[in-house]
Amino acid sequence: LPGVSDVVRGLGRAAMALDSATMTRIVTEELDSQGVVRTWEQVLAPVLVAAGARWASTGEGVEVEHLLSDCVAAALRQHGRGAREPAGGRPVLLACAPDDQHALPLHALSAGLAERGTASRVLGAAMPTEALHAAVRRTGPAVLFVWSQLRATADVAVLTSLPLTRPPTTLLVGGPGWDVQRLPDRVGAASGLAHAVELVGQALGA
Repeated sequence: LPGVSDVVRGLGRAAMALDSATMTRIVTEELDSQGVVRTWEQVLAPVLVAAGARWASTGEGVEVEHLLSDCVAAALRQHGRGAREPAGGRPVLLACAPDDQHALPLHALSAGLAERGTASRVLGAAMPTEALHAAVRRTGPAVLFVWSQLRATADVAVLTSLPLTRPPTTLLVGGPGWDVQRLPDRVGAASGLAHAVELVGQALGA
């Protein structure tokens, strides 16, 4: 982690030491002082990318990445408590594409929305198409956000086959897996966490 802040370096050291208490403390303090978007972009992303790159290049450190992700997710969930769901009973649903295991960005988005007073429901990793369809039918969400980290999991058919709702559900996607040029016209694409928070807010009329 060359050229990074002391906070990032400290989080990286705690991750390598598998020190969950220190990781949770650092992340919680940064969320409270800097907010979700800034913490995600300037503190969490560099360490998460470094941990993933280490595993990819050496085959070692998967335990570091897993524990770090668990601590980050827990801190984000705690930070997002107390927000209220949108008026009208139509929730915001956040889900990974089928076979996509990268749910951490969903927790970041949920916490970012909570900072603006909006609660969301995180359906989590690798949502089967049938389960996603069932969730849409059951809740008639105001917004559905689908994350795909990899091209292999970014199946546009998952979006085009979703049940129709009245009023219509706003469909949004995020993650490097999606080919923006191939998305249906009614699907919006977020370029990052801050943009995703803005798009959801716009869809809710905030």
